[in-house]
Amino acid sequence: PGAPPCPVLTDLAALMAHIHHQRGDQDAMTQAMADLHQSSRQLVEQGASLEAARLLHEEASLCVKLNDSKRAARLLGESRQRLEDLHQQDPDDLTVMGELAATEHLLARLPLHAHVRAGREGDAWWMGLDHALVAERLYEQLGDQRAQGRVWETMGRLKLQSGHLTQAQRHLERAVATQRQLSDVDGLSRST
Repeated sequence: PGAPPCPVLTDLAALMAHIHHQRGDQDAMTQAMADLHQSSRQLVEQGASLEAARLLHEEASLCVKLNDSKRAARLLGESRQRLEDLHQQDPDDLTVMGELAATEHLLARLPLHAHVRAGREGDAWWMGLDHALVAERLYEQLGDQRAQGRVWETMGRLKLQSGHLTQAQRHLERAVATQRQLSDVDGLSRST
């Protein structure tokens, strides 16, 4: 019979990972990681770079929840490389641009969850801000104001962590204004 079509495999792997994550126990999370890893490798073998990058992103999100920020960073770097290659091949592909923006935003958020070596916090926050700026620009090109508001919230949190309170306040106020305008209750609750 062969392997299922790439979009079906991607959606199924992401759904199964979500179900395992919702169960919440360590065995379920481990199974989710294994399922995502296996499906991602299958997609790579099939030459489905976009779908493989999506699953790497999903796997990295689970790593963040499992406090494995090093593995998350490695997976996100691999996902980003695949997406950048696809973006260079077709700069007008909005799906690729959206996935790249989501990956950049997750990379931006990583310093908020990672255990950073003492004395390196500033470097981590600035790297996070660099990724956030890329995500902000991509979301602007896509016209996705909701996602932009969430990136501004991330920027505010990074600035807050780095001690730049005035800049943090500006980013958070901008996020809150956008989230109120769009009725983004989830984003608004995080920004507040």
